[in-house]
Amino acid sequence: MASDVTAPATACPGQTVALTINGTLNGANEWAIYTGSCGGTLVGTTTSSSFNVTPTATTTYYVSGRGGCVVSESCQTASITINSLQADAGPDQKVRNSNPGLGTSTLLAANGSVGDGTWTFVDPGDGNGNISIPDDPNTTFAGYYGQSYTLKWMIDNPDPCADTEDEVTIAFMQETTLSIGDIAFISYSADEDDFAFVILKDINAGTTIKFTDQGWQAAGGFAGNEGTITVEFCRPYSCGDEFNIFDATQEIKDASGQIAGDLTGTQLDLSTSGDQIFAYQGLSLIHI
Repeated sequence: MASDVTAPATACPGQTVALTINGTLNGANEWAIYTGSCGGTLVGTTTSSSFNVTPTATTTYYVSGRGGCVVSESCQTASITINSLQADAGPDQKVRNSNPGLGTSTLLAANGSVGDGTWTFVDPGDGNGNISIPDDPNTTFAGYYGQSYTLKWMIDNPDPCADTEDEVTIAFMQETTLSIGDIAFISYSADEDDFAFVILKDINAGTTIKFTDQGWQAAGGFAGNEGTITVEFCRPYSCGDEFNIFDATQEIKDASGQIAGDLTGTQLDLSTSGDQIFAYQGLSLIHI
């Protein structure tokens, strides 16, 4: 039987370390290594005096001889403490409001405790965002509606464990009202059902545009049974910015190839002749 099991007291997440098993198998066939309890979740078996484990969280390992003449298992234990954190900046947030330019705030939701890490800007947006307490994972972040900010939460882990980081985007959503002439279509592919357009007015994060191929009929009125998609922009964009809508992946990307927002609805089925694309906002076909 095992007289004792030794292991490093601490490790970094995902680091492989060895359990050293002191003792003899005697009538047992192998050493069994468990977590949770003696005879609990089997991690693996070995007939040698060493077994490698890769804990991602603080874990107690239970080791017992089993098989052969062993009737009941009696375990020795070794615990390994994970002394570092994997950064989690929390979920992306979309905060909505209808008051133009109004400043607002939200609580961040990273992991860890005060002093474990630091908030910094990845994309400062309009430059007016404010992190109230940079070393508080749940601090208040303030910005302006219509703007989007990307923040990084970096945890300073003790040596030899590497520091970890994660990013979160905070978008204070606010609709920009568009008028006729504020966007222009610049390309169209009936084969792929893709198309592109350019905005001719600055827009806020939270701006929505609907696109449909419900064409205008000769007898009057719009055709039914056609597709309509809605784009909601996740960050502000400037006059002259171009966008591509891809049918196959149901994505909208800006000229840099970055996802520009969320795309929902029924994709358009564009024809090589006699088809139209309309852009509008609101519930009805008031075109822009």
